[in-house]
Amino acid sequence: MKKRLNRQLRNKIIMIILITLFFIILYIIIINNNATIQRKLIGTWNVEIDSCIILNREWDWCGNWITVQNESKCSLPSIFEDNFDEMQKNATGTWKIINTKPDSIFFNVPKNPLHGKYAVKFYRGVTILNKFGYKMKLSNDSTLLICSKGSTIFNDDARNWEN
Repeated sequence: MKKRLNRQLRNKIIMIILITLFFIILYIIIINNNATIQRKLIGTWNVEIDSCIILNREWDWCGNWITVQNESKCSLPSIFEDNFDEMQKNATGTWKIINTKPDSIFFNVPKNPLHGKYAVKFYRGVTILNKFGYKMKLSNDSTLLICSKGSTIFNDDARNWEN
C-alpha cells in the first residue's frame, strides 16, 4: 500500500514538472519570436512613396520616415501643418506587436492617416538608393507601404535577417 502511494505521488510530481516545463518552453518561444520581430522593426524606415498605395486618404506628406523605438514609441510621416510643434506631436505615438504568426503591429497615432493595424513582412531587396538592404512591407485593407531600413546591412546583421 505504501509503495503504491509513493508511486502515485512520484507520478503526480513528474506530471507537474512536465506540465511546468511545457509552459516555460512555450513562454520562451513566444517571447523569442516577439524579440525577433521587435529587433527587425526597431530603427528608422524610409517609406518608398512611389511604391505606396493609400486608399481614400489625401494629405500633404512632410517627410517620409517611420521611426520605431524600443520603448514602444514611434513616429509616422508627418502631415504638413503651419505649426511645426503640432505637426511633430500629431506624428508621434506608440506601437505594439499584435501577433507573431503572421506578424502584425498596431501604430497608435490617432491624428495621423497611417494610424492602425498592419500586417508586416520583412525581406531583403534593392532600396531606393539601388543598394541591397532591409525592406518591410506594411499592409492592411486600405494601405500598402514599402519601406527600406534607414541604414545599410553590416556584418552579422545580414546573416540573421531572415531568421
